[in-house]
Amino acid sequence: LFYQEIIAKSDAMTVKLAVECILTYKSPSILPYRDSIKRLLDDKTIRNELLNFDPTLSSKLEDYNNSMNDSHHEGGHVVVRDEHRDELIPMIVRLVYGRFTSKARGNKAARDLNIARRAAVLSFVSKMEPKEIRHLIHLMLRGLLPLHHLSKTSSSSTKQHHQQQKQSVAVEVEVVEMLSYDSYSTKLQSW
Repeated sequence: LFYQEIIAKSDAMTVKLAVECILTYKSPSILPYRDSIKRLLDDKTIRNELLNFDPTLSSKLEDYNNSMNDSHHEGGHVVVRDEHRDELIPMIVRLVYGRFTSKARGNKAARDLNIARRAAVLSFVSKMEPKEIRHLIHLMLRGLLPLHHLSKTSSSSTKQHHQQQKQSVAVEVEVVEMLSYDSYSTKLQSW
């Protein structure tokens, strides 16, 4: 969707409108989390929501699977069901990336709020599964790497496409190796 690209932007008003457009599609993987997604867009609630939105919690809890509660909360945390992860987590990653890259304008209080928001985003990212961190790395390097979903090539350019794909993977591996030396990226090492 076109809106998926927009939600990675740093302009809060544009992102809010794009999220509203995404929610009008009523995707069964996103709709149950609409309140949490909206709280991620508000500067006053993003930190608490990122703390409650724990990507490591599994929906395999027996009590949770037996109850079909649409709020998807378990003990105060937002539980992401396994069947929703493939569509929801990339969207959340795009949202928090946009919030992370937005810059504070104004007084010292606004800058302090920006620092706290970035710390909350980094804390959230550190709890993600290694395969899901790949979405964030792609966002950070999207100007350098070719988009993998634009792989519809003609048979004459298949060899060139495979070469570009190999280069793309090599750059991603190098970035992950660079980050793995950082003490905050222990999950990246297993990736």
